[in-house]
Amino acid sequence: LATQAGLTRLMQQARALTVHPPPSAWVTLWPSTIPYSYLGLFGTFLNYLVEHHHKWVCYGFWISWLIHIVEALYGIKLCQAKGITDPAVQFQWFVQTLLFGYASFGLLVSYKKRNKPPA
Repeated sequence: LATQAGLTRLMQQARALTVHPPPSAWVTLWPSTIPYSYLGLFGTFLNYLVEHHHKWVCYGFWISWLIHIVEALYGIKLCQAKGITDPAVQFQWFVQTLLFGYASFGLLVSYKKRNKPPA
């Protein structure tokens, strides 16, 4: 079984998590709740997207989630190929890649297994 130190070494953790939805999720799922007038030029732009291109914003949002899901599933396969066999660690890589995309996946791609020092 992996030790806590081993798990910590294998997992790169995010420094801060935000709990608000990104603008694409807000525009896609709850466009009527956006306070456009308080957002200045950005609010004008978001309102334009909602009024004229909402369908394409929705397509982009769901396609990006599909890409994140495929990337996270491939991350599990990559864990196995790189010798990371602990299911808990694989699950952490899956969740991290699902949420952060290539920022996490790039860490996994560049991971190199360390050789154990001779005893």
